[in-house]
Amino acid sequence: MEESAFLPLPEGMSIDHVHQSESQLTVVVISTSASAPCPGCGSFSEHVHSRYQRTVKDLPCGGRCVVLRLCVRKFFCLTLTCQRKVFGSTPSHAGPTLGPDH
Repeated sequence: MEESAFLPLPEGMSIDHVHQSESQLTVVVISTSASAPCPGCGSFSEHVHSRYQRTVKDLPCGGRCVVLRLCVRKFFCLTLTCQRKVFGSTPSHAGPTLGPDH
């Protein structure tokens, strides 16, 4: 899906699809970045460990509950001296989430 003025997203994130019901608006956002920086050492990694979803609830819009589903990846950090071996690529500015959805 193209960039949207409806929901401006940071680079590396894109709206995959939107689902509307009478009471809820769900926006599914996917990570499109091929790599991410390790928060432990700053090295970029392209080695995907796994994928998961995080759910962010927002204020109502037009009388509907708004839910953002962030589909993001975890990466391996291959830097031998780094304490972090696996890290997530969730944008830090995404706000509070309800935790991983499995």
